[in-house]
Amino acid sequence: MAVEIKLPRVKTHEQRKQWIDLLETVVQYHLDMAENFKIAEEDANMHKIHTGWAQSILEAIWLVQMWEIDGEADLEENEGFEMVLPTDLEE
Repeated sequence: MAVEIKLPRVKTHEQRKQWIDLLETVVQYHLDMAENFKIAEEDANMHKIHTGWAQSILEAIWLVQMWEIDGEADLEENEGFEMVLPTDLEE
């Protein structure tokens, strides 16, 4: 049995931007939570968990940035989308 692989797509640049904005907000929330838990030694695991979640969501943002837009034929229409880098994450 063959498995059909469907590529994720969005209808417009604006729809993709909305997904990215939403996910960036969630990343910031988890970075803030990680910072809060960093202070207390007994909460070190929570710091690592929130940092890991933030990193995972950043990777999801990178995937969303790769989504094609329905009907888009060439990459020139994708200009204006820059890769979001995890500059605030700590080990």
